[in-house]
Amino acid sequence: MQTETLSIKCEQLQEKANEIIRKHDDFIQGIYTDDIEQKGKVLVFKGE
Repeated sequence: MQTETLSIKCEQLQEKANEIIRKHDDFIQGIYTDDIEQKGKVLVFKGE
């Protein structure tokens, strides 16, 4: 199976991640991501 991939800027990915965090049922005020690091095929989101 072949999947299509799209390029996205780091800032766009952070924005989307923070949006998902805010919409989560267990959201706690003040939680956010402010850095993303790629380790092999894994993305690591860092923040408060």
